[in-house]
Amino acid sequence: LARELHDGVAQELAFIRRRAGRLRETPDGIEILSAAERALEDSRRVIEALVPPCNEPLDIALERLGARLAVECDLEVQVNVRTSASVSDEVRAELVRIISEATRNAAHHGGARHVRVDVSGTPLAVRIIDDGSGFRDGASSGLGVAGYGLIAMRERAESVGGKFSYESVRGAGTLVQVVLP
Repeated sequence: LARELHDGVAQELAFIRRRAGRLRETPDGIEILSAAERALEDSRRVIEALVPPCNEPLDIALERLGARLAVECDLEVQVNVRTSASVSDEVRAELVRIISEATRNAAHHGGARHVRVDVSGTPLAVRIIDDGSGFRDGASSGLGVAGYGLIAMRERAESVGGKFSYESVRGAGTLVQVVLP
């Protein structure tokens, strides 16, 4: 399914985006280009979610992810793994997806220039900290103003027995945290 999406829908969306670039001088062209970019990003996320992670240690998987997200989101991503804890393929996959979502949100919605991912301890704690604009004064672990991304991250964490929380202060960035048993 991931291969079909990549070779079909994603390629067509990339074509539409390239062609829509010619129309960027018109209001409709700008809207079409923006919609094509959002749809292409969505298709990439779906493809990423469908592809199982390779069997590699958590630190290597996260270093690779950080490098990819830095290029993809045009920001600095620092990954610090200070644990020798071993995780299952399922846990690693969910952590990769949570970190990806938090980083993309920081870049696209918060305008972050820097994201730091810290992984440490037993129980395993993952913290994603950004220097973006934040999105709510004093928000802490509630989902009242949350978009689907925060809800999905919480569901992913809980699906592997973890606890999800976040704190965001307007103008001071956001902290996303997952603690696993």
